[in-house]
Amino acid sequence: MRTYPDLFGGETPVAEPVSVLSYASVKIRLHYRRAEGREKCGNCAHRVTHRFGKNYHKCQLLGDTRSSATDIRLSHVCDEHSYGERERP
Repeated sequence: MRTYPDLFGGETPVAEPVSVLSYASVKIRLHYRRAEGREKCGNCAHRVTHRFGKNYHKCQLLGDTRSSATDIRLSHVCDEHSYGERERP
């Protein structure tokens, strides 16, 4: 990780930019696909919803960049699906 000198004489670490392709590779590795049964991202414990005029659904496993690259569809599912406490069938 790179660092830059800050105003107080210390070093400040700078995070490397993450490309959109890395999010696509995570979705491929987790077999992110259209759901065919009851298991869906809509009832997963890893789902997070941000509300900014409309709802944006994110997955904690994928990360959150506040961009459309990390949006998920509630009708899809991945191999890491786990039911939330209130949403068990």
